[in-house]
Amino acid sequence: MEKSSALAAAFNDRTSSFQHGLSKQPWDWQAAALTVILVQIAAARLAISEWVPFLDVVERLSFLAAVLGLLIGYSSLTRRQTIWIGIEYGLLLVPMQLLTAIERTDLLYMDLRGIVIRLFDSFTLLAQNQPVYDTLFFLTLSSLGFWIIGLHAGYQFARHRNFLKISIPSGLAML
Repeated sequence: MEKSSALAAAFNDRTSSFQHGLSKQPWDWQAAALTVILVQIAAARLAISEWVPFLDVVERLSFLAAVLGLLIGYSSLTRRQTIWIGIEYGLLLVPMQLLTAIERTDLLYMDLRGIVIRLFDSFTLLAQNQPVYDTLFFLTLSSLGFWIIGLHAGYQFARHRNFLKISIPSGLAML
C-alpha cells in the first residue's frame, strides 16, 4: 500500500511541477490563431493551384503541425525533446495523411509498403536525373515541407514570440 501511495505522490509532484512551468508563460490567443492562419494561407495557396490531386493533405498536415508546434512550444520540454516529438508525430501523421491520396487495399501494411516503393522509385528517378511523373512524390515533399514550416512557426511563436521566424518561412512558401 505504501508503494502505491509513494508512486501517487511522485506523480502528483511531477504534474504540479509541469503545471507550474506552464503557468508562468503568458498566452495570446489572437496571435496564436494568426500563426495558424498564416501557415494555413500558405498551404491553401498551394492547394488552390491544383498542381496535383489531393493537395488538401498538405492543408491538413500544415494545420496539425502548427497546432502541435504551439503545444510543444508552450510546454516546458527541452529543445531536443520538442524536435523528437515533431519527428515522431511526423512519422505517424504524414504517412496517415498520404494514405488518403492512394487507392486503399484491405491491409494497412500493403498500403504503406506501396507508398514506400513508389517514393523509392521516385527518388531513384530523381537521382538518375530523369523526370518523375508520380504525383505522390510532389505531395510527399510538399507535406514534409509544410510539416516543418507549421511546427517551426508554432514553436517559434509559443516559445520565443519571434514573428519574423513565423512569417518568413510561410511567406517564402507562398512565393
